[in-house]
Parts: sequence; C-alpha cells; structure tokens
Amino acid sequence: MAGEFENRVIVLTGAAGGIGQVTARQFAAAGAKLVLTDREENVVGLAAELVAAGGEAVAVIADVTHADQVARIAAAADEAFGGVDVLVNNHGMILGRPFLETTEAEWDQLQNGVLKSVFLVSQAVLPLMLGRAGANVVNISSVSGLVALKYMSIYGTAKAAVIHLSKGMAIDLAEHGIRVNAICPGVIDTPQPRQFVSTLEDPAAAFEAFSPMHPIGRIGEASEVADAILYLASDRASFVTGSALVVDGGMTAV
Repeated sequence: MAGEFENRVIVLTGAAGGIGQVTARQFAAAGAKLVLTDREENVVGLAAELVAAGGEAVAVIADVTHADQVARIAAAADEAFGGVDVLVNNHGMILGRPFLETTEAEWDQLQNGVLKSVFLVSQAVLPLMLGRAGANVVNISSVSGLVALKYMSIYGTAKAAVIHLSKGMAIDLAEHGIRVNAICPGVIDTPQPRQFVSTLEDPAAAFEAFSPMHPIGRIGEASEVADAILYLASDRASFVTGSALVVDGGMTAV
C-alpha cells in the first residue's frame, strides 16, 4: 500500500484517539499529507512524530462542536497544503444511560459531539475538496447506529443519524464527484470503551464481556478499522458511495 496516498491531503478528526492515531500512521506510511485535529494536545506530538519519520503533517487543536474552531481546521489545511482530498470524521464520544435517566444536557452533548460535529467539519472542509479527483468523505458511525443496544438509546440515535447524513451527503455530492461513506465498528480495543466501563465494580470483567458479543470471538483492533478507512478513502473504492461498511466481527449478524 506504500505510496497509495502519495501527495493526497487528508483531514483527520479525532486524531489523538486510539483509532485516530493508528489511522494517521497508516495514511502517513502510504504517503499522505495530514491535517490532524483533536481537542487533546497530544495531537501535536503525533504530528511531530510523523514529520520526524519523514512525513508531512500539521496539527490543529480544536473542538469540532464549535463552528469558529472548525473554521481553523479548514484554514490550516488550505494554508499548509492548498486543498483537501479526503476528510475522515473520526471524532466522537460515548455515553450509556437508561433512557428515563437521560438528561437534556446529555442529549445535547451527544447530538453535538457525534452528529453536529460531522455537519460542521464537512461544511467547512468540503469547499476545499471541490474539483479534486477522487475526493471523498469517511464518517465513523457505530453498530449502535444499526441496532438498538441497552442503555445506548441516545448514543445510537446520534450514530444512526450519522449514517443517514452520510447517505444524504453521498447523493448531494455525487454531482461534484465526491464520494461519502460511513463505517460502523463494533467494540474496538481503544481507551474509549475501557474508560466507558472504568466506573463499574469490575472494569476488567466488564470489558471482557464485550468479546462474546461478537461471533468472531473477540473485540476488534484499531488497525482493523483503520484498514477499512483507508480502503474507502482510496481509489480502490471508486464505485462505493452512500454505504455503511460494518466492521464488527459479526455483532450485527445475530
């Protein structure tokens, strides 16, 4: 795959997270120029790591739920590289709560962090993608956007909306030659699900309980989601748009 993204500019949100870091390294290894953004400051260190290894990367610390901060991401991409070929909306958050215990503030937090953020980043970055051959968007959703899971009603609602938004974007942007797809991972071994169970009585046992939810017998690795992202972002997926690619070890097949 080396060189597959040579001279292509990738904007990657949530770059400091588990999936984000692995994805950034895979893109860099394939020759991409990267605009890495996250609200966590360690995204700066990730960009420095890639540059030290001979790659091209810039970091933008930003909260993607605020339009003014999102504008800085697009401005950085334009200033550093003069345009964008691929946008990966990988940022996200997770919250599990019984429906009757869910607050209005939690509802707003989920809708903003999961859904509004995709809208804001896409609207800011897409003008930089017009007229670029092979331009495309990859949005990270979840299996929770496909099937209802206990205590995940508002999270699942937001992730389902990301899938629908991706399909609508695919239709609207087809006339501009821009593909849009979503990815729906199962449980992936990253800090986010481990933090999700950290307040339980036995976090290790709770985390291990995720494995049998997947018929393949284990949870996923960040690299397996990154592989799917790079496939959809590549010209190998030139006839794929409006899809929701499920990467879940069979979780939604049962």
